[in-house]
This record gives sequence, structure tokens and C-alpha cells, in this order.
Amino acid sequence: MLSIKDLTIQTKAKTIVNRLELAVRPGEWFALAGESGSGKSMTASAIGGLLPSSVTAKGIIAWKENNLLALSAKQMRSLLGNEISYIFQDYHGAFTPFLRIGSQLDELIRAHGRQDRKARKQRCMEVLERVQLPAERVYRSYPFQLSGGQLQRAAIAAALLLEPKLLIADEPTTALDTLTAHRVLQLINRIRMETGISVLWITHDLRHVRKYADRIAVMRTGSLVETGETQAVLDHPSHPYTRRLLAVPFRHCLQALPHVCPTAPKNRPHQIGADHLDNEALPPQRLGISKPVVTVSGLTKAYAGGKTVLQDISLSISTGECLGVVGESGSGKSTLARCILTLDPLDQGELVLDGRAVRGLKRSELKRIRSRLGAVFQHPAAALNSRLTILQSLMEPLDQLKGYVPSYMTGMPSGRRDIAEHLLGMVKLPSSYLDKYPHQLSGGEKQRVTIARAISTEPDFIVLDEPTVPVWM
Repeated sequence: MLSIKDLTIQTKAKTIVNRLELAVRPGEWFALAGESGSGKSMTASAIGGLLPSSVTAKGIIAWKENNLLALSAKQMRSLLGNEISYIFQDYHGAFTPFLRIGSQLDELIRAHGRQDRKARKQRCMEVLERVQLPAERVYRSYPFQLSGGQLQRAAIAAALLLEPKLLIADEPTTALDTLTAHRVLQLINRIRMETGISVLWITHDLRHVRKYADRIAVMRTGSLVETGETQAVLDHPSHPYTRRLLAVPFRHCLQALPHVCPTAPKNRPHQIGADHLDNEALPPQRLGISKPVVTVSGLTKAYAGGKTVLQDISLSISTGECLGVVGESGSGKSTLARCILTLDPLDQGELVLDGRAVRGLKRSELKRIRSRLGAVFQHPAAALNSRLTILQSLMEPLDQLKGYVPSYMTGMPSGRRDIAEHLLGMVKLPSSYLDKYPHQLSGGEKQRVTIARAISTEPDFIVLDEPTVPVWM
């Protein structure tokens, strides 16, 4: 159905994809896997003619005897949606926040000259029901009124509106919890079985690849290193890179941590708990000796309309401690994070930061406390201003502190660019990225930038809201 031959994607300074060759069969679920920055999303964008103007593509992307790289913009617009459709990694960015979901779905159908208004709405309702959403409510809702899982299903509905033949799903479960991600992938698979649509799946998650994909191709630094039937590749990888990826299961990561007892059961790594920890190896602050840096008591938060999101939450986090908050999509995890970061007000309860109760503080005092907080949000594309360079984004927090020089720059030049280069080095990114814009970076690279920005002011406390969702697992 889709055949890619000798595809090369490059900028003036860098080759992103090098002579890639692969093919997707009718009705097949094909996984394109690889670590962040390997060229997966660029390959997906090239298929639909969605590459940035600074990036060029050469080779053949054959679709029904046409080379998609040779089609005009008008021809590609006719093709997209009708025959080839996308679910993008940043599904929040796929919707305009000021228009209802129904209006945006209707616009997609109208753009291709389909049907009258009544028929268009009927089609929208059918597709929303197909993706297991309450159609009438979602049709009338704005994007911010839906949970992450609901919005992702709405994005799937938008991709299926015109009954395409190929669905390109670029990390479709980004920022979703494990249960919701599993349901979304099950949904895509059920629709594939019912309609015969082909799926090109851009992913980093080998656990789900094994369960859903018929075939897999593994990419590394722009080159295809291995391809074949999923079970064959994952059970008997032939390339050293694939073998290295498969040789780092979760239990090995746990055993590498200094505070995990080496005698922990190897067949149940996910159940390692307090009885398997070596308290002798824990740093003093992990043993509860240090004072709390954050204390929450009786926190209650409700949205407009009366829905209670958080009910009587109490917790305490000490200096040097890492507290994990776990729950499925819509359970209130991100709302709790926003309350602790003082981005959302508390309806009831008390929040104490740095030994001071937040309620009733003056704006200047609150600003001082906020300077000691850091945050890494789950949507790196939305967390970075698309109009600012990486240098400008990195320096935003430090600019607010007016003259503050971080201790990690002691003994080194401390100009703006020097600090930004050092921060990028801390997250393993080259200094050449400073003059780039967010859209020129991969999802994992953008997230590294947000991590660097979060630690730039040397915060006492940092909130990580799903910080690793777009990167290789």
C-alpha cells in the first residue's frame, strides 16, 4: 500500500533520515520504533508533505503509483484526510482551544466538500460513538473540558472522519497512563479489524509493539537497522543495537540503583517495596531525618460546575525525597501538581511551601517562593513558546531573577549563552540547539530542554508531570 525507497531527509547542516526503505501492506499494523531523535516522526511527516520548509526530502514515497514527494500542495491537501490521516503526538495541539470539538470535526468534513450540515453532524456523531465517547457531550465540549484520554480519542475520531486507507499514528498514547494507553491501542486495533485500515505506528514502547504490531522496523540515528515480523525481531534480534535495546528490561534498571537490594526477586521487579530496600544504602534524607519542604493537608479542589477533582488530600515531601503519585487519566494527578505549584488555587485545605503557608501571602512573597519551585510538564510542545529560541526559553526563569548567577557556573563564564550551553550539556544536548526553535526538535529533545529549564534556578522542589512520555522506554 505504501512503499518508501531511498528516502533521505536533511537540512543544510544535518542528515536526519538516511536512505530509508520500508513498506506497509494493506490492513497491516506496522511499527516504526527507535529512540528519541532517530528520525521516526520526520519520516511520518515526509509522507504527508508536512516537513518544515528548512527540511528537504529526496527519494520515493509511493502511494497508488504516485510519488508523494512529487505531488503539489493542492494534490496533497486532497489526499490528506481522504486517504492518509494522522494522529499526532501532541494531540492537545491538534485542536484549537477556542472552538468546540464538534465545530472542528465539522470543519474537516467541509474542507473536503462533503455533505450538507445535517449529514456532517450525523457523521461526526457516528465517529465519536465509534471511539467510545459520549458523542453529544463531546461534540459540544471545548478541548480543555476533556481529559487526556478523551481528547486523544477525539483526535482518533478526527483522523477517521473521512474513512482513510492509511492511519499514521505518531506516539498516539503520549502522556496517557498505562490503562488509558492500553484502551486507546485496543480501540485503534478494533477499528483496524473492522475497517481494514493500515496503521503506521511511530512508537518507543516495545511492550505494546509486541502485542499489537504485525511487523516492526527499528531506526537509529536516521538509519534503518532492522525490520521484520514483530515476534521474530523481538525474540531473535539480529542487529547489535536492537539486542542492546531489548537487553535493558525494567528489572535491570532497578538493580542499577544504589538503594535497591541486589537480592530482590528478579521475576517480580515491579513489586519491589520497602521490604526489599537496603536502608543502609539510603542517603540520610531518604530516611525521614530532614524537614518537609512541601506539606499539603486537607486539600480539596473542584472545577466550575461542581465536579470535585481532589478530595481531602494530605501529603508531606522532605528535602531530597522523591514521592511518586500514581493514577489513571482523569484521577487528579496533574491538578494536584498545579495546586502545589500554586498555579491553581485551593478550594479547601492548607499548602505549606518552604515553611510558609501559601494562603494569604502577598504577591511578592509568593513570587519568591515560586522561584524555588521547578516543573516539567507532560506536554513539552505546549510548555515551550514556539516563537522563542531554545536559548530564550532556557533563560526565561533566570531572567526573572535579575542577576542571579547559579552555583553550577562557579568558576566559569556566566553570560547568558554560557549558562544556556551548560544547561544543555547537563541534559546531553549540543550547544548548536540554542538557536533552534521548538518545532525543529524531536519530542524527547524538547522534553530535555524543559528539564534543563526547570533546574536552571536550582529549585528546592521540582514537580515532574509525566516527564518521560515522549521518549524511548
